[in-house]
Amino acid sequence: RGLLLWMSHSCWPSLVWSTYDYWFDPTGAFYGCKGLTSIEIPKKVTKIEESTFTNCFGLTSINIHEKITSIGRYAFSGCTGLTNVTIPETVTSIGDAVFQSCRKLESVTLPKNITKIGQYFFVYCSALKNITIPENVTEIGSYAFQGCSSLKNITIPEKVAIINNNAFFNCSNLTSMSILSTAAVTYIKDNKGNYNTFGDCNKLKYVFLYQESVVGDLTDIFPTNVERFFVPDDLLDGENGYRIQYNNISKDKFVGFSYLEKEETSADEEKAFQHKMMQKDIGRDGKVEVVSFGSGNRSVLKQ
Repeated sequence: RGLLLWMSHSCWPSLVWSTYDYWFDPTGAFYGCKGLTSIEIPKKVTKIEESTFTNCFGLTSINIHEKITSIGRYAFSGCTGLTNVTIPETVTSIGDAVFQSCRKLESVTLPKNITKIGQYFFVYCSALKNITIPENVTEIGSYAFQGCSSLKNITIPEKVAIINNNAFFNCSNLTSMSILSTAAVTYIKDNKGNYNTFGDCNKLKYVFLYQESVVGDLTDIFPTNVERFFVPDDLLDGENGYRIQYNNISKDKFVGFSYLEKEETSADEEKAFQHKMMQKDIGRDGKVEVVSFGSGNRSVLKQ
């Protein structure tokens, strides 16, 4: 029910009622409707405006139809009853903080054509377990996943060039991460003075880096608790030994792998690659085993 402002002016032939949100933007049609539990959006609607359902605490389900092309910032912010949301492929633009503080939200399906995960996108979505970042995303905003304490693994797609500050801060149960983008790692390294991208990810143990050009010291990027980096063989075969370093340790922290095979997923899904890893160097810790990683499209070597 947003804040209703009764607006009148002598030049108007009749009274005009407008709906405003908390920030006095002309949006927020259902702002704070605590008793709203579900809604069917009319087919004529093509855009969900900013703050439309902000703080609809009782909202547990919503059907976003395929006529919708954009979703404004804060659209579902504070909808603490939502558990699962599917956004259709017709949506090409999603604003900042769209699911901010949706504390029961466990899973979201994002459309493949969005190019940005905005700032505060999933901040404090503490129940979020499953999320696939679409392959066309080029930027992940500040605080986008901060406080997503149920998130255990994440894959950063190849086109991501920018990961902003505190993007994954305090993802306290994040244990494994796969980064397909060299540009993203380079961006964090170049801006390390202002960044805490993976700060307080104290359970992060396994990091996959898929690009041969990721070289140098990774200490300023990842928390000191990482147990294993899985990297292309070429990073371990330089003339002067390892061309990559972490926390002043090289050999005991890195495992090389080779791409052995690329397999398609089921016919119901987009083509994805399953990378089978080949153990090259496991340091001093003995045997490792292959376990499931991420969305199932990759594998991890784990003790």
